[in-house]
Amino acid sequence: MLKPLAVSALALCCFGSLGVHAADVPPGYDYPYQDPWLATASVALLKDPQLPEKQVKDVTVYPARARTPLFEDKARVYYVTYRQEKPADLVVLISGLGSVAEDPLALYLGGQIFAMGYNVLVIPNAFNWQFALGASRSGYPGVPSVDAGDLENFIVHARDHAVRVDGMKIQQTKLVGYSMGALEGAFLAAREAQHPRLKFDKVVLLNPPVDTFYDLRQLDALAETGKNWSADEKKTIKARAFDLVVNANLTDPQGAPYFRDLAKKNTLTDDQLKYVLFGLFRNSLSDVIMVSQQIKDEGILKSPASKTSLDAREKEAAQYGFADYLDKFVMPQLGDRQAASQMVKTETLYGLHDFLASHHEVEIFHNADDFLVRPEDIAYLQSTLTNRLTLFPHGGHMGNIWYPVNQQMLAKALGSGPVVPPPAPPAPPAATAVETPAAPAIDTAAAPVVPAVVQAPLTPASVQPVEMPAVPPATPTETAQSPPATMAVPMIVAAPPAPLPGSDAVQTAPTTLAPPPSALSPPGTPAPPVTTVVAPPAVIVSPAAAPAAGAPAEDPLAVQPQSVTTTTTQNPAPSPSYTVRIPQIPSGTPATPPSDVPTDKLPPS
Repeated sequence: MLKPLAVSALALCCFGSLGVHAADVPPGYDYPYQDPWLATASVALLKDPQLPEKQVKDVTVYPARARTPLFEDKARVYYVTYRQEKPADLVVLISGLGSVAEDPLALYLGGQIFAMGYNVLVIPNAFNWQFALGASRSGYPGVPSVDAGDLENFIVHARDHAVRVDGMKIQQTKLVGYSMGALEGAFLAAREAQHPRLKFDKVVLLNPPVDTFYDLRQLDALAETGKNWSADEKKTIKARAFDLVVNANLTDPQGAPYFRDLAKKNTLTDDQLKYVLFGLFRNSLSDVIMVSQQIKDEGILKSPASKTSLDAREKEAAQYGFADYLDKFVMPQLGDRQAASQMVKTETLYGLHDFLASHHEVEIFHNADDFLVRPEDIAYLQSTLTNRLTLFPHGGHMGNIWYPVNQQMLAKALGSGPVVPPPAPPAPPAATAVETPAAPAIDTAAAPVVPAVVQAPLTPASVQPVEMPAVPPATPTETAQSPPATMAVPMIVAAPPAPLPGSDAVQTAPTTLAPPPSALSPPGTPAPPVTTVVAPPAVIVSPAAAPAAGAPAEDPLAVQPQSVTTTTTQNPAPSPSYTVRIPQIPSGTPATPPSDVPTDKLPPS
């Protein structure tokens, strides 16, 4: 079988002509997996280090949401803290798409950062049903620039509680985001650059999506893997994946040898791994749809939202993909359709070009074989960040986060401030003066005047963001039962037609970097080339008007709820009211035989 990102990795060799260089990966980097799907699957083995310093807490940002019919008392949004005894920097960690703060990968990474000597605040991704219900201003997450404002508000409340009540002693504040959390983190950092409330002195983004629309197409395509397989085939594949995870949990993962041993035990094909990783992944989306329609029902779902018809409504919600969600559910919340279309075009890392190019406290770690980015996306990051991009040859999507070299480089990045830009190339030698004959005189009276036309390349900054009115939370309407607390594999979050993974078409790097056309642009619309000139920070898209001159330092875009309640809990996840479909990794060795694997014990999809 053709490895789709092996093709992409080969295409990366064309990037040498760009004249830019990413940060150096240490020589001898021998990450064991050449297969990006197996590499990605390895993160399913990570688990909570169960450090005694961990505390699970919750914030109620919108108390009125607790009265949403069938979601009563479920508006709590949970977060995790690790507190150092002595004063230390705080690292805010944003988890991946669909993930709660207690996702095993988030806790594993949070524990690693705590061991580096930092206070840690682990927060959920904005795109999950708990955050949508309890902390999203609109209840319709999925627009990174808008979600960044909700995340900022949530983080400020959680940080202040950690300082005031828990006695956390914070010096400086840093930001780490992974996968979709990295994209949200980029927009949050750009927002902070204009309206500082958290004042990040360092931002490290791990495997962020670059073109959000391409990534959502990929997620929709991957979720279709195995749709024509029989029920028995699917059951067998799930059982084998479950058995693999259970056997791995018999020992504690300790670096590369443990995972190399795992590679020998794997018997799943690439397509089977895709099915296990992504086949159920869209269920986190259906949970968000169910909640959003209880907050503000747009009448898109036709099945009644009642206890007796909840299964039918849930099944209807599951028919929508990420592209559908953006187009049918989110876009109407942004006001005028044309203005909303212009707004979402900037919701990618291409739209943050000027900020990324000029803010040297931002570093990105990425993998050349990450199947959620294309060669031109990596080339764009190389030309924009130069030595602030660390590009690893292998690792798939987040699959090398456990690798010792990656952990050491993350520790080094967090310990450094702004990265010194590479020196400018030497100026070319002065041209030797050469005497040239005078041009013949032109009779201007007889010759027509032709104005000179200078064609300047367009940049992402040329696309002006459109400011949209805020969407206030609507009065809760009736019904829809709470989805379960989910723990998902880190992935990303919008969509035009793209080749599916495994396509035989060889991708080549473009000679001119260009942001990809938006999902909302007509097919075949050429994309403007990107320049690498460092420019002032781009204006951040926001749903509120920009502050007037002389406005107070406090960010006027921040949500100010009437009251905020923070509590500590030992069992934060609400009791599931129907089948848990994206569960956490089992922590023990179950007695259930593989042939009888229950759906709530499968590895994260």
